[in-house]
Amino acid sequence: MYPDREDDFFERLVQNDDAIADNGQQILNSWVVDRLQFECQTVGDKIVRYIHDSRRPTIVPLLETLINFYSCIDQDDLKGSRSRLPLRPLTFERAIAEIARVGLLRVGHPFVDALASMIRCDDRGTAFALWRYVPYSMAAPRIFLRFDFVIEADLEPACRVDKSFVSSQQELRRRADESFPAAYRTVWLTSDLTEVKNPKLLEILQWQYTRHRRPNGGIDVNLRFERWERAATMASLR
Repeated sequence: MYPDREDDFFERLVQNDDAIADNGQQILNSWVVDRLQFECQTVGDKIVRYIHDSRRPTIVPLLETLINFYSCIDQDDLKGSRSRLPLRPLTFERAIAEIARVGLLRVGHPFVDALASMIRCDDRGTAFALWRYVPYSMAAPRIFLRFDFVIEADLEPACRVDKSFVSSQQELRRRADESFPAAYRTVWLTSDLTEVKNPKLLEILQWQYTRHRRPNGGIDVNLRFERWERAATMASLR
């Protein structure tokens, strides 16, 4: 029984590793390049280098990049530039990593760990506000509060055990997430702090944000700083 389970686990592990080699760059670039606005430069056969260039409209400030990704910065390629921070060459292919002696992009690599740490600590997107206009939905504007919860394994009991069983906190977190995958829950409250349970209202609240007008004439508006005063005249924010 156990040999069969081990063989099955190893086979799935190899399949997942091959899938990352084929699709890993596209998936990672959707965040690092498309969202954070890093530059992705090809420096060899399936070898890439991510570059933070403050002259471009990057999402992450230069100093924050220096702090979070310091261990990944290619010190030999800085060339005295004050605006470019090139990271060390990386690859998603295990064989190329061994032959070219470059970093293999997998969970546990400093670049991936730095991205995960930044996402956990960054407050952008953690708190935000929007105005959702839906024609004929209600007589007067109303305020709703959304709370998103990430439910994950508590590491404290394991940390109290003999530390010789745990080589690092990061390793323990990865093992816990593998055995007990994180769950996500969203709770909507009214301005009176009562939970929203009306199915039709929940459906409207859970629509994906869009800056384009919907077929019903509705639209979402991001409440930037300069729009708060106008919003306050239409709904009580206290």
